Parts: sequence; structure tokens; C-alpha cells
Amino acid sequence: MDSPPPHKKPSKTADPLTANKDSRTRLFKNWDVSSPSLPQYLDRLHVCYFETDIEGQLTYCNDVMSALIDFKKHRGCQHRIASQPLNQFVQDAKQLSKKSHPQHHIAIEACELSTPDNRSRLFDMVLCPILNEQSKITGFCGTAWDVTQRAQNELRLQESNAELEAHSRDLEENIARSNSMAFEAEMTRLELHQIFNSSADGMWVVDRDFNIQKINQILMDALQISHDDAIGMKCYDLFQGSPCQGTQCPMNHIFEGQERIECDAERTDANQNQIPYILTATPFRDPAGEIVGIVESLKDITERKKVEIELQKAKKRLEHLATVDELTQLANRRRLDAYIEVEWKRAIRNQSPIVVIMCDIDFFKKYNDHYGHQAGDLCLHKVATAIKQNAKRPADLAARYGGEEFVVILPETDTAGAQHVAHQILESVQKLQIQHQKSPINDHVTLSIGLAGTIPEIKSTPAKLIQIADQALYQAKENGRNRIIAQTANSSR
Repeated sequence: MDSPPPHKKPSKTADPLTANKDSRTRLFKNWDVSSPSLPQYLDRLHVCYFETDIEGQLTYCNDVMSALIDFKKHRGCQHRIASQPLNQFVQDAKQLSKKSHPQHHIAIEACELSTPDNRSRLFDMVLCPILNEQSKITGFCGTAWDVTQRAQNELRLQESNAELEAHSRDLEENIARSNSMAFEAEMTRLELHQIFNSSADGMWVVDRDFNIQKINQILMDALQISHDDAIGMKCYDLFQGSPCQGTQCPMNHIFEGQERIECDAERTDANQNQIPYILTATPFRDPAGEIVGIVESLKDITERKKVEIELQKAKKRLEHLATVDELTQLANRRRLDAYIEVEWKRAIRNQSPIVVIMCDIDFFKKYNDHYGHQAGDLCLHKVATAIKQNAKRPADLAARYGGEEFVVILPETDTAGAQHVAHQILESVQKLQIQHQKSPINDHVTLSIGLAGTIPEIKSTPAKLIQIADQALYQAKENGRNRIIAQTANSSR
């Protein structure tokens, strides 16, 4: 063990460790306070040792503490332990006697001391009072532990904990949001699934490669296929019919920029029946808004088509009733008037001839009175049929003019051609051999015929031509009936 260094006399500034021998004797009972080895002993401690005056100003510290706060190198700097617990301890200690307060001490945590270059260090301290010969507190001595690094670590730990807690809160919020979004997405999926499958129309989703991605129950039932079998099939293999082939495919139009396609479609079922549909196609987009396929709705309109067909039939029946004479099945007067107006204008444009033939059953009133109305109706029907059979061209029109009178319109026919048709009508009626015992001129039903033809001018009217044909008919009757009289209307104004 090294021998203690030789004792040195105190300088003008008293050594704090030897200036107060009574106090030092009390503090170090087993140590000779005048021994020069005391400072060496304190400097060899591994903990900080220090002393302060009554105000907390540092008066001494060993090498360990001096190295931390640079005490020895800067004697003039002021190090003061400023602490509310210390201040309160000093105030309390000043009021206590030696007997009542010789053993009291105070612990101070994280006391900050600054170095001359303004760096701070934190210490945990335990201080005891230093008493003079009168048992009055003249200062404090104590030990200290540098907790600067620990405090920094604790601060970093607190910051890390705070950051971790913030991240944890963010994570919890993100998880909550994700759970909420997942729940909402699942609810939306369920709602869409229910809507998709509760639709009264068949629906499916088809990708751009024509693969079926989704199909509802209505369409599966119509196509007689299961869900697993349908998914992945080509739509045109499952729905074989228009407009799935060629340029009319809705997929092509959607990818060309159209937002909605609606068209008629037909499919042949297993029984080779044609099933009509209304097909509606719209774009199917991904979350980024890109078109990745189409959504198609297929509405079975079989019943509607049946109704449409029935309506068309009813319309034709109404048109027939409105334009056809029910008894003779020839065109009625309404149809005649409309038709001659059209053909008259055509003849004016084309400067082509048009002829009107008027026929009247001779002595029909006597026939009706003698044979009865039913026989009279049958006679009218047979004569009308004979007349119609001789109006052979599509443009020719045979009509009932009223009572027992009939009219035949012959567009683009001159007078000579009309006379030929009139003779054929007359002969056809004679061949019917309908008995007429009350006829003064013949034992069978006969006709009187008058005809008139013209090439109409712009200011001419068809009524004038009909009037001239009626005059010709009147002349035929005056000349003995069962004959034909033809006239030419050069200017039917």
C-alpha cells in the first residue's frame, strides 16, 4: 500500500477537507481528518463525493466527480445544487438541534449540474448535513451517481415508447379501419350478390376474353347449367345466337367506347325453340376505372313477343275490317276512295292511263225479293268473287261501291285493255249460272258494265272519271243491260 504523501500546510484558501477538523471528525469517526491520505482516499472512490456550503454551493468534489463537471480546472466557476427538496431540507435543518437531527439525510434525483462549456449532467445524490462544533449545519456532504446516460436512455426510451404507442394507435386505427372496410366490403358484396341473384332477368359478367366470371340463378336456370360449369366458359359457347357472332357482338362496341348497348337477341333452346331476349350490355370496370369486360342483362321476352304477335294480328284484323267489305271480301268504299287518290296522283306524275270499271247486277232488287236476303247475300258474294278473279294484277283493285254495284280500278291500263277485262268479268258471271226467274232479260244473273279511261291532268280529279264511268253504266242499262259501254274522258276536269 502506498504511503501517504507528506502533510502540507494549508494555503491561504483553506482546504475544505481540513478546515473544519471537528466537523471532519464527526463525519469520519474512524479516520484522522488531518491525515493527508483522506483526499487520496476520496479520489480513489469509484463514486462521486462532494461537499457544499449551507447554500448548496460546491466547495469540494473528488476526482471522479471533478472529471465529470470539470470542477478542479475551473476554480472560479460556480456549481450550485439547486433543488427544491434541498432548499426545504436546509430550512428544516436550521430549525433542528443536534439531538433531534444529527442523522437526517436527503436524496435528490436527477439534479442538473452544468460544466463551464454549458454542457449539463444529471446526478442522483444522497446528502448529509455537516455540523460544526456548535452542532449547526454548515454545509452538506454526499455521494452522487452520474445518471446522464441513463436519463438520456430513459428519454429515448420514453420517446421510443411514445413513438411505439403512436404507431400502435395508428396500427389499431388502421386495423379498425381495415376491419370496417372489410366489413363494409363484405356487406356490399353480399348486397350485390343478393341483388344479382334476385334480379328477374338473367345476368352475367364476362371478361374481355369472353370468359364468364359471374352468373345469376335466373340465367343458369334458363341455360340449364350449374354455376361451377358455367364459370370460365366462353359466353358465345353458352349463348349460341344473335348477336353474339360477328361485328354485332356487344363486347366490341363497349371496348370501342359505347357506354350502353341494347339490342334484340335470340337463343335456340334444347327443343330447338327460338327464345327471344332483350340484351343490355354495359362496361365492367376494375377499381382503377379500366374496362375489363361487360355486364350483360338478358330479359326473356317470349310472352311479350306473343302479345306483340297477337296485337299485330288484331291490328291486321282491324285494318281488314276497316278496308274490306265483310260480305263480299272486296275492298270497301273507304279503301276505294283512298286507293284511287294514290293511283290518280301516280298517273299524273307518270302521265299513264287509268280506267274505272263500274258493274251493276241486273234486276237485283227483284232477285232479292224473290229469293230472299240470304240468297241475295250469297249472290253478291259469288259475283264479287268473279269480279275479283279478273282483277289479276297487284295494282288492280276490286271494290264494292254500294248495294249491288262494284268498281274495278285499273292503273296503267288503256280503254282497250279495260274492255278486255270487262268482257272477262261479264263472261265469268254468266258462267256462274245463278238462276234469276224474275229477270226480264235472262234466266240467270247478268251484269251491266260501264267504263271510262283517261290520262289525268294536274288539275283533274278522280271523281270526274267515276262520274263518266257511272254515265256509261247508265247507258248500258238503257241499251238493254247485260252489256258493256266504254267512254274515254279526254279531259276529266
